[in-house]
Amino acid sequence: MHLTALVEHQDHVCCRYRLVAFRPFLERTGHTLELIALPRLPWERIWLYRRLRGAAVVLQRKLLPRWEIALLRWSARTLVFDFDDAVFLRDSYAAKGLHDRRRLRRFAATVRACDAVA
Repeated sequence: MHLTALVEHQDHVCCRYRLVAFRPFLERTGHTLELIALPRLPWERIWLYRRLRGAAVVLQRKLLPRWEIALLRWSARTLVFDFDDAVFLRDSYAAKGLHDRRRLRRFAATVRACDAVA
C-alpha cells in the first residue's frame, strides 16, 4: 500500500519522529510512504486533494476548515488523522488563553471525517 502523508514540512520534528521513523518498517512489509508538504495557498491544496483521488492519506497535525476537510475526505480512499499535541488549543503563552472554539470545531470535524485517528 502506498501512503501519502500531508505534513507541515518534511523536516518538522513531528514528521521525523511520527512518520519517517516508521518508513523502514513500512517498506519491509511492502508499503511506501510519500511525504508532501501541505501547500499554504488554498487553491494549491485543492489541486493536491484532486491529485490524491483514491489514495491512502495521513493528515498530520493540521486543522483544516470544514469545506476543505470534506474535500480531502471525498478525495481520499482512506483518511487518517495523526496528532500528537493539543492541536485544538492555542499556545500556552497566547494572550487570548488556551481555548479556541474555531480550533475545537475544526478538530471535531477532522476526527469525524477520518477513518482512523492516531
